[in-house]
Amino acid sequence: HSFKNLKKECHNKKTTMYILIDIGGTNTRVARTDDKESFGEPIIFDTPQHFDDWFALVIKHIDTLRNGEQVRAIVAGMAGTFTSDGTIHKAPHLEAWKNINLKQKLGGWFNCEMVLENDAALVGLGEAVFGSGKGYDIAVYITVSTGVGGIRIVDGKIDRSKFGFEMGHQIINADGKELEYYPAGSSHEKRFNMPSKEIKDKDFWKEVNYYGGIMVANTTMYWSPAVIILGGPVVNDMNLEEIFEHAKKFTPMYETLPVLVKSSLKSLGGLYGGMAYLKNLN
Repeated sequence: HSFKNLKKECHNKKTTMYILIDIGGTNTRVARTDDKESFGEPIIFDTPQHFDDWFALVIKHIDTLRNGEQVRAIVAGMAGTFTSDGTIHKAPHLEAWKNINLKQKLGGWFNCEMVLENDAALVGLGEAVFGSGKGYDIAVYITVSTGVGGIRIVDGKIDRSKFGFEMGHQIINADGKELEYYPAGSSHEKRFNMPSKEIKDKDFWKEVNYYGGIMVANTTMYWSPAVIILGGPVVNDMNLEEIFEHAKKFTPMYETLPVLVKSSLKSLGGLYGGMAYLKNLN
């Protein structure tokens, strides 16, 4: 009997567990890390459109993972923009969540610190610290998916900004076309009435790679990184060698260009990013 009590007492003294959450429009992933270097098998569940339904599910799964222990901090990523206090301003895939203060609700429930960050920013941080950008002091992550987004990581931290990074909306033509018009999946569907992966026209992909080169050249000139990491489903059909050659033509002022690589963490990038974020928390 005394051995059981001692075991329970030691168990309750553990205070170094953290929760990682990746909130997608389709799925939510929840994982636990104790050492900020690795995490356990994620719990994956469908993301309900109604916040209260999601909140009930995520509390249940966090309780399973924490197993009676105190949560020290939670880091969550989701698509959208947020106010400084953690209120959701815009969530393109979860519109009913607008004006919900996720930091207050989830952090308050577990009485712990709560961080809410843009999902692409966390994926980029994860790639920079644990993935294809590991070992580089300045990394840029660009996701080419439904849209185009990017984030700059300096010394293992998301770079500071006043308004957020919106590189997909950079104007690259005299007629006012944005970068997203060329590589973004949503644009491809509008132009060709089919998903990117079903488009087999070689001239089309040459055009995508050409503007991919402009994207890499502009990124180099504005953000001057050591490595540029390309992620997102559309990148699977893009040619990095072609993109790099186009980028060189636009940047004659540089002797060398950043290393250009594909992302490596796949669907777990957001969780790795949350873990990397924890490294910078006290």
